[in-house]
Amino acid sequence: MMGRENFNVKIFLDLLEKKQLGFTIDEEDHYLIELIATNDEAEYWYKVYTRQFPEPRLNLGRKRAVTTNYPIIIFALLLLGISVYGYFYLNKKAAPVQRIEQRFSGTSFKDIMEEAEKDYGVHIVFDEVNIQEMRASGVRAPDKISLVQFLDYLTQPTGLRYYKDPSGTIHISR
Repeated sequence: MMGRENFNVKIFLDLLEKKQLGFTIDEEDHYLIELIATNDEAEYWYKVYTRQFPEPRLNLGRKRAVTTNYPIIIFALLLLGISVYGYFYLNKKAAPVQRIEQRFSGTSFKDIMEEAEKDYGVHIVFDEVNIQEMRASGVRAPDKISLVQFLDYLTQPTGLRYYKDPSGTIHISR
């Protein structure tokens, strides 16, 4: 069935121009409507193809919303956040005291002081030999402390003392 009908196409096109409206195909009635504009703006043709019903109708309804895939977006952002955190976590530099602090418990004073000599760039000696073999236990120091604070944290729990001679060498004694 094709031809010119008394169909108010202008009203239909005005509805289509509004962003909320569109036309859908009624699957239940098996029809398809196609509007064809001619060269003259005032003239419109429409074609109706139908299988079962002689008088199909237009079904004006809301346009189908564009769906976004939120779970994939959330997963991608989460993966990006974990990657950035991992990058900075793996590339951070450990403070000298952090490396020493991990070895405090059960480690001999000699080993701890050798690490401190490397990290702080000073020479440390023990006035008595038996101090070297003493084991540190339960000693914890905060991150990034000075040499004096480090020595205080290490010697005070064990009753040891330290002093610095004029040449800059640090002595640890009872």
